[in-house]
Amino acid sequence: MRKLNFHIATTIATLLLSQSAKADDPFVDNDNDDGSLLVFVSGLGGKKTWDSLVSILDKDESLKRFDVYVFDSLDTGGDIRETAAELGRILKSDKLAAYEDVHIVAHSIGGIITKDYLLNRLEAETPPQLREKHVLFIGTPHIKDTFTPPPIKKFFASIFYFALSNLAKDAMNSTKIKDINAKWINIVEASENRRIKNLVLFGNDDKVVRPEDLSNIFTGEYLVIKGTHLGIAQSKNEFSCTYQILKKKLLDPDSSVDDLGCSAN
Repeated sequence: MRKLNFHIATTIATLLLSQSAKADDPFVDNDNDDGSLLVFVSGLGGKKTWDSLVSILDKDESLKRFDVYVFDSLDTGGDIRETAAELGRILKSDKLAAYEDVHIVAHSIGGIITKDYLLNRLEAETPPQLREKHVLFIGTPHIKDTFTPPPIKKFFASIFYFALSNLAKDAMNSTKIKDINAKWINIVEASENRRIKNLVLFGNDDKVVRPEDLSNIFTGEYLVIKGTHLGIAQSKNEFSCTYQILKKKLLDPDSSVDDLGCSAN
């Protein structure tokens, strides 16, 4: 029992430290002249969620035209809407405002943050001048209003989430998620003139978010691949499904990923 208590205490301490640590340099400049930017938006796992993908991407010569920015959703300490506003502020900053072509990859609640940011843009600009061409949602629900884990893990998850941030509290029980998803369905999914293309990835062993969390009027692409909620946001090498899917969509957002052989169905 003492070992279990020590493990829990150590885990909480580690999570708190990871929350307070800032990215050394969230921006990777590949000196490209193409004006293309790839933005990774983390969930509650923080910026380290993207370490493997960014590392592989950095070595891929065919994607050198993309500069990279990693947005750590835990850095703001705010709730969903405050974090979405901070994402918007950063993308409008002098360093990132010049990019004409922006692609977003978002994990878990990072996808809800991304939706809120894009919806704010769509509502604030007439007509909208979106630079965001494509969004890859990884483990993000589209009708569900919480990220509540299975019952056995719920008690421990509630302790960890409470210790983390307002964003984590939103993930446990939030009308904000429900409102953002409903608005996304009405404004983006139901639109005849769809401005934002997106692909949704689910893990076949994800206990938090399932394909059933899609709206019945969802008109974008979705794919179930092998992996857990966090695992599908990471890649072991350039041949891993998540990286292959990301690469194909970056090179051609209109292309289908059906031929990659990644479906777990």
